[in-house]
Amino acid sequence: LEAPFLTVISPVEGSTITEVNMISGTALDNTGVGSIYAAVENVTTGLWWNGEGGLWISTANTPLFGYVKTVFSGPPDAPSWNINSGGSDAGILSMLAQRLVSGNAYRLYFRAEDFTSNLQSPPTALNFRWGGIPGLASGLSGQVLGTSYITWTWQAVPGADGYAVYSNTFTFVFLSSVTAPSFTRGGLEPNSPSAVCVAAYNTYGEG
Repeated sequence: LEAPFLTVISPVEGSTITEVNMISGTALDNTGVGSIYAAVENVTTGLWWNGEGGLWISTANTPLFGYVKTVFSGPPDAPSWNINSGGSDAGILSMLAQRLVSGNAYRLYFRAEDFTSNLQSPPTALNFRWGGIPGLASGLSGQVLGTSYITWTWQAVPGADGYAVYSNTFTFVFLSSVTAPSFTRGGLEPNSPSAVCVAAYNTYGEG
């Protein structure tokens, strides 16, 4: 039996993209295509996307394939397919866009499986560069200064133009926008709780 084969139509090979929610293409197989599996490599760092944990890892078991929820249309032996990777039920690609770093190069791998469990080999590869929203801010910590000030610091986020700082003590309120990964909040009541959250942003939005 022949192994299936798929082609990616969108996004375009080698392009810089700002969203990765909709991935589409076509497939061929004499018995019909039933499933698609995907893997994501951060070419810049050499890490692989672990969809179950929602993080990038170093692994010798590559490509690190996982199931993706796919919508097929047309005849089973030559269907068109679409993947919405923005949903929480998209399989390995769920929430991927939140962990892409602006300016980094990535490679998507896809392989189709037909109704007789034949897997495509080698997989189809697609290269792209991420130009969208920056990744999530991490490493947030606070240092008390006197009785009414706290300085909050966090790790710089690649591709960020700045950071939006929000109060997260009792209500979620915008406090300030800063360009460096540091923010000092003053005017606090002594011995009162204080918490903030930080979102990196660029021209495409907040991460």
